[in-house]
Amino acid sequence: MTDSGIPVCGAALTPDGSVIFEACGDGNLRAFGTNKGQMIRVMSGHAAFVQTIAMSATGDRLFSAGSDRTHRIWDFAAIDDVRRLGPIQQQARETLQSDPQNAAALKTFGDWYVLHGQWAWALEMFVQARAHGAAIPDLTLARCYWQTGDLKAAEQAFTAAINAKEAPEHYLQLCLAAVKNEKAMQKEK
Repeated sequence: MTDSGIPVCGAALTPDGSVIFEACGDGNLRAFGTNKGQMIRVMSGHAAFVQTIAMSATGDRLFSAGSDRTHRIWDFAAIDDVRRLGPIQQQARETLQSDPQNAAALKTFGDWYVLHGQWAWALEMFVQARAHGAAIPDLTLARCYWQTGDLKAAEQAFTAAINAKEAPEHYLQLCLAAVKNEKAMQKEK
């Protein structure tokens, strides 16, 4: 039980032992610093009891499951990306006000939109950035095309990423196979 009487259903410790996360009966997860025992944050994401939690071996993700039949992945790397990109995004916004075709600023907005799951907007920014000279990896475009449902363009971009060796080939081949499989399933409908 927490100090406020809320049942604790499970706990997970970060790999470095600095933070413990509690799965609580009110649908929240609570993070406490192990050094002083003070609560760092409350994370909401379940409508009922959080039944179990587990920390990834790298400490960058926390997994939780609730009695409301929801599962959550808490991606701390994404939180770090938001913190890192926030000031850069503001600077890009100011740059685009005076230079709407600035490739670096357009790319920054593309990265920002990917981080927030706005794939169509990200794709638009990346295409414009590339047209104005930014180096946008084919893998980045492939992911955006795939997420927006343009499977033909995704297939072409994954193939280009393979040829450019932008990531381990087995990973890119798996992505390409998944896109081709999705295309085939759409044709069957």
